[in-house]
Amino acid sequence: MSPLPFTQSTYQVQPTQNDSVRSANYLSVAGSINGVGDNDDFDMALLGQIKFHHAGKAGRFQYFGGAQVNLGSYNSSDKVLITDTAMHYPQKDLYFVCSGAVTAGFSYVIPVHPNFDWRIIGLEGTIGYEGGQYVKYRKALPGDYYEYIDRQNLQQLYFLTTELVFRKKKNGSKIAYQLAVGTHFKQLPTDEYDYDGNIYNFHTTVPAVVRNTVAFVGDPISFHLQFTGSRYFAGIGAGLTYQLGRNRK
Repeated sequence: MSPLPFTQSTYQVQPTQNDSVRSANYLSVAGSINGVGDNDDFDMALLGQIKFHHAGKAGRFQYFGGAQVNLGSYNSSDKVLITDTAMHYPQKDLYFVCSGAVTAGFSYVIPVHPNFDWRIIGLEGTIGYEGGQYVKYRKALPGDYYEYIDRQNLQQLYFLTTELVFRKKKNGSKIAYQLAVGTHFKQLPTDEYDYDGNIYNFHTTVPAVVRNTVAFVGDPISFHLQFTGSRYFAGIGAGLTYQLGRNRK
């Protein structure tokens, strides 16, 4: 399974309703440590990201859009497999991972207090194209190697979000918490076991993805820390964002 749907989706800094800034451009760098798989076959992925995005507001609505590049490594813990064609797969290897992606989203905001915005509901999505050694490796695996093999280059993830933004003073530093719940629309296997440890019900479902983010937004530098979890995935990431330029009201 590719880690990129999860690691491509990172926090977007945006102006608040009472800011004198109507819109702004941002440059971000981020990194993440991620675990992929189950207890019997657990892999590690280390990813870095460079992202540019534009964010602004139009009345009670806020919006953002941007582009990014993701680079990193995937440490596979696969066991040796010998097929009928005598193909050998490594017991452990390191694969280069990369992608280019675009992201966009919007939210509806309730200005609860001059120093408190509630982005009550938002929708965001990220679509990227995966390249590198790891996607080639997955495509080369035989069909009976795993219950599920992600052979796709296109990696995407969509979220519904809600976010609380507290401002210490006008145009000053802010603290934000965002909860995002979404999906990548991929059917992943799930097994049910009897008391003897034997599988009695194998089926596939589309799992939910949950992302929790805490952000400290300053002028011009911001920091965020996020935790992402789903079936067969858990990751922690952090990033810095620099405000490049702004448009006043």
